[in-house]
This record gives sequence, structure tokens and C-alpha cells, in this order.
Amino acid sequence: MLEIKNLTKRYTNHEALTEINLNLESGEFFSLLGPSGCGKTTLLRILAGFETASSGQILWKGKSILEVAPQKRPFNMVFQRHALFPHLSVGDNVAFGLRMKKVPESEIQKKTKEMLSLVQLEGYQNRWPSTLSGGQSQRVALARALINEPEVLLLDEPLSALDLQLRSHMQTELRRIQRQLGITFIYVTHDQEEALSLSDRVAVMHGGVLQQVSDPFKIYSEPRTAFTARFVGSHCLIAGKIKSLDQSLKQVEFLTAEGAAWQGVWKSETAFTDQGMIEAFIRPENWQVHRHPSGGVNQISGKLFHRIFRGAYWELLVEVANNYLKVHCPREEAKDYQVGDQIALSCRPEHLLVYGCEPT
Repeated sequence: MLEIKNLTKRYTNHEALTEINLNLESGEFFSLLGPSGCGKTTLLRILAGFETASSGQILWKGKSILEVAPQKRPFNMVFQRHALFPHLSVGDNVAFGLRMKKVPESEIQKKTKEMLSLVQLEGYQNRWPSTLSGGQSQRVALARALINEPEVLLLDEPLSALDLQLRSHMQTELRRIQRQLGITFIYVTHDQEEALSLSDRVAVMHGGVLQQVSDPFKIYSEPRTAFTARFVGSHCLIAGKIKSLDQSLKQVEFLTAEGAAWQGVWKSETAFTDQGMIEAFIRPENWQVHRHPSGGVNQISGKLFHRIFRGAYWELLVEVANNYLKVHCPREEAKDYQVGDQIALSCRPEHLLVYGCEPT
């Protein structure tokens, strides 16, 4: 439905987007995820028509829309600051777009009520924006965008100003509304948990470049680049020098600076060189905790520095060579370990994600 081909955006001092290629399906909840300054909002604003691309194409159902004015594109946008008109009631804010289009008043009233019902604000039609909570204001802004029946809704970090509990509730509401209407959502966020929990697919961006586009499970468990592994989810990092490679099985054996032997799965898209430097990532839930080391590969020992109860599990902070490793330990196992204990950690090779890096 929506194709982005080789899209590039250059400013005087830097390139904000570099050769972006994406295909989006009808009815998809698609998130652009990355740190501040990675280009995700720039891409959204180019889609909306608020900024121009330096090169590349945006095709809507096979036709270019780069020259189409923003108000004539089949998109609507919800901003981080919802910017309701303070001098208009909730109902008039929602109806604003239809009144600009000279839609008959009877239809405006009907659709306004439908939209307020959709965002669960029935009876708020005559309220003023100043009387609304943050979550209510955001739902009014959502209704104002949806009443124009866009085929794609662009959302630029719409929940970032809300507190944690309200944000969680609004995430559920957004997913409910998107599924009920069946339209495409393109959602910009720097919050990895938000992107993973809401999306059908996620595009991870860094420095104006797409790092990976995949479903949330693969983004988390099979990151294709070291940046994606580092940015999405918690991790422990172990660096070393390659000892041996099995190119066919993509298995790597390497030695740390302390001489410890580790084995992992090669995830880098670029070829490794023998004796090259690598960095490996381990998710906290993939550590196994032992009372004593067994002498095999992928093992490390340290002192239990702190225990944090997380409800479904205990988070253990293990001090190793002046670093603190996060370990998620099942509740029943965690009770066997106390602060100050010397413990051993191990990791299965398939859970160690290995990427190439430049020697330091």
C-alpha cells in the first residue's frame, strides 16, 4: 500500500535520512523506533508532507505523492503536543476538520458523536480542553485526526508526556482503536517497550539508517546489528578476540582479555576476519545461575551485589571486575542466593549474540 524507496534527506551540515526503503501493508501497526536524532520524526514529517525529501520516492498505491499537498494526502497526524484549540469545545475540536471541508452539519454531529464514543469520551462534547486530563486530551486529539477517515494515521510520540500508568492504559486504547478501525498506524517512539508491545512490525533506526525491520520477537531475540542488540532490551556485554570461526554454522569461539573462552552465534551481517575483535550480548533472562563454576565455556564468576524483586522474577546484580551484570532469576531459584555470595553464571552458545567490532 505504501512504498518508500531510497528516501534521503540532507541538511546543510548532515544527512538526516540515508536510502530508506520500506513497504507497509494495509491495516498494519508499524513503529519507527530509535534514539533522539535518528531521523524517525523527519521520516514521519516527509510522509505527512510537512518536509521535502532530497531524493527518493514515496508511492501510495503505486503513485508518487511527493508533490501532493499535505491536506490532500490520505494521511492525518497526531503530534506529541496534542495542541487542542483552547477556545473550542471538545466537540468543536473533533469536528474542526469536517467543518473546514464544508461537510453538512447533521453529518458532522453524527460523526463527532461516533468518534467520541470510539475514544470512550461520550458526554464530553461540551467540555472545554482546559478541564481535561492529559489522557483525555490525547484521546480528543486522536478523535480529531480519525474523524477525517485517513487511510494512514501518523503518530509522533503521542504518549511521551503522560505518566507511566496512563501511558500503559493509552497504549491499550490505541491498539483497540487501530484494530477496530483497521487502518494503518505509523507510530514514532524512542520507547522500546512501547514499540515491542504495540506493533505488528518495528523499524529500528540509528543515524538516519534503517538497522532492522521485523516483528517485535525477532527484533528482540534475533537482532541483526550490534546497535539493535544494544538499544532494544537489557543486556550484558562481553568483548573479546576471535579464536576460531565455523562459517557454515555461524559459530564463533573467542577469548576475553582475561583469557576466558566463550562460544556464541554469529549474528553480524558482515563477514568476520580471523583474529578480529567481537562484542557479544547476553539478555538477563538467558543467564543460568550456579553455586560453583563447572569449568566449561561461557562461564563467569562474581559476587552477588544486590537483589531486586520484580514480581515474576528476581533481578540479581552480580559484580564482576568492577562491572555489574543483570541476571533475571526465577523466584524459587533466587531464594538460594544472598547478597555477598560468590556465584557462577553461564550462558548457552545460542543465547550469546556475537557481532563484529573494530579493535580499540
